Amino acid sequence: MGDFLRKMRFSHDPLALMGLLIMLLSLTYIVYSFLPHPTSSPNILEDYVKAVHYLNRSSAALEGRLAGTKSMDFSINDAYYLRNRIQGYFHNLSLAYGSDSTFSVRVARNYLYVADASTNSTAAYYIDVDGLREALQLLSLCKVDEALEKYDSVEENTSQALSNVVRAISVLSRVDKNSVAENHVPIIEKSRERLEKVFNSLYNASMLMEIARRHREYIKMMCSRRPVNSSTLDGMFMLLSDLNRVRATGPLLPEIMSARNALESLIQSYLQQRRSCSGNTSGSGAGYAPPESDD
Repeated sequence: MGDFLRKMRFSHDPLALMGLLIMLLSLTYIVYSFLPHPTSSPNILEDYVKAVHYLNRSSAALEGRLAGTKSMDFSINDAYYLRNRIQGYFHNLSLAYGSDSTFSVRVARNYLYVADASTNSTAAYYIDVDGLREALQLLSLCKVDEALEKYDSVEENTSQALSNVVRAISVLSRVDKNSVAENHVPIIEKSRERLEKVFNSLYNASMLMEIARRHREYIKMMCSRRPVNSSTLDGMFMLLSDLNRVRATGPLLPEIMSARNALESLIQSYLQQRRSCSGNTSGSGAGYAPPESDD
């Protein structure tokens, strides 16, 4: 052994010493990962708690961001790093116990769901909500082309945020309440409620902008107060039917309601004008009788 150490010349070759140290640390990690009761590690428990904290904070921050406030005390990289750590716990525990039905493995899997949801919720936080809000406000002011141009610039970002929120909600629906700490259950449920509100708000805002795009010419005609004809009326009724599907809800409720109400008011104004014109036309002939014949 002495000859081996002399040959390695550790005292004169720090790189060789570092290489051996790295091998020893790697071996220690592998052995530790397969210990019979790795869930006793405080790091694992701390990471489980942190996953719930990240979910709670990210869902609250996302809801607040849509409402006009910004507050996030960790980054997307933090969320992904934690998620990968918990995935490592789940993988190692599955191999160590050889069964996904073991309680420790089930716990790891469910906290992995929580961590997955938090990464998606955190990713959705970076939505360009200011651009979406501006598009809705421009639409409510009858600036149709400007509104749709602004929406075009944020549509992909909005769609990605919606996808992130949907994935977060979906993965949270798989959490088994019996496999997470009891005091974590209400936090997880509250986070899911927030995410559902965010989804409904983003979905309806996007739907409203899509409706505006589909009925662009009719809306521009109404905004410019141009006269209507029978074919235009058909388009208005279709627009009104589409608007009835939009629900002003969630953090973007004021902007959605303002834009939807503005469009509905335009339609009602035109329909009222049409009825008034029809009434005047029919009224001018009311009581008319042809003159008596001289015969």
